[in-house]
Amino acid sequence: MQTIQHRYRLPVKVLAALFLMGTCSFQVLGHNVKGIDYPTLATARVTSPTTSQDLPVPIYNTGVSVACFKIRNTSPYEAVITAVGLELPGDNGDFNLVLPASSIFHVDSSVSMKPYFDGRVLDFAFLTGPRFNSDGGTLGLPPSAQFTDMCVSGQFPAGMTIETMLNYIFVRFTNVGPEGDLRDIGIWENAPLP
Repeated sequence: MQTIQHRYRLPVKVLAALFLMGTCSFQVLGHNVKGIDYPTLATARVTSPTTSQDLPVPIYNTGVSVACFKIRNTSPYEAVITAVGLELPGDNGDFNLVLPASSIFHVDSSVSMKPYFDGRVLDFAFLTGPRFNSDGGTLGLPPSAQFTDMCVSGQFPAGMTIETMLNYIFVRFTNVGPEGDLRDIGIWENAPLP
């Protein structure tokens, strides 16, 4: 004779296994950024706002959307992120900062990558100085366990998720290394070298 305990043991085990498989198979999103010249000394982590496939949010009847992402400086020592920019496919127009007025960053459109990559122009960049290659010194994002939100409005490539946009990220690091005397540009670790 089968007891109630035996009758429900198999379905409970199956449900528990399905739950564990479901929770363990979620997609981990995010990008590790590494310096081109100093990949272990200039590092960051960038992600879309949630664990889903986030799209820019359209602003009703304007043709403009808002996209946000999170960035965290994971560099050892005291490296500082002084600029963050994206070079998206296509022609996307102008972009604007969507952050509190007290932000240390401002947003510029069509930002030159000179002298590092002549001829390359970022669609937009969050900057602490006048240019992407400015020596921002200590003004920027120091290493932290916390993410910083960055939001921008503009015309983004149709249907492109924020995670896909992050494939095209460039990050400027200053004060890199144990002496703080190095500078670097970081890109997504899976991106081809510019």
